[in-house]
Amino acid sequence: MRLLLLFMMLIAGPVMVWGQKKPMATVMGQVRDSISGSGLEAATISIFEVSDSSLVNYTISDSKGNFQVRLVPTGQQLKLIISFNGYQTIARRITIDVGKTEWRDSFVMAKSFTELDEVIVTAERPPVVFKKDTVEFNAGSFKTKANAVVEDLLKQLPGVEVDKDGN
Repeated sequence: MRLLLLFMMLIAGPVMVWGQKKPMATVMGQVRDSISGSGLEAATISIFEVSDSSLVNYTISDSKGNFQVRLVPTGQQLKLIISFNGYQTIARRITIDVGKTEWRDSFVMAKSFTELDEVIVTAERPPVVFKKDTVEFNAGSFKTKANAVVEDLLKQLPGVEVDKDGN
């Protein structure tokens, strides 16, 4: 009798678990530009659980800005985040009622203007550059007097010798 009861539980167990699956829905919508009204292609749409911030599912909008995020649980609070490079991120809490199979909305994204601080780029050329069989000297890297001649500069260059006659 015990063996028969165990056998029945093993067969009926998976059927009972299968019947308790969470109801799922599809989140659909369109992402548009606030100025032109055109759809934004390749916007990222992510859905997170509010309770533990775990990712539920995500997708990318098509060429017209339309998107569908499938397998979204119903009856609990979720956080919908839409992001697109150069635009302000949209974050909205949503709850899909139990029994509904889809949730639909339209989103308008505004451009994000970020002003950067001033940047000053400074660089110094190296005093000596080797290019294959040629050596180049940067004359500005060697200090000379205001009334100096080329001979004074040549005396400072490494590897260059100037005799007493200036040769």
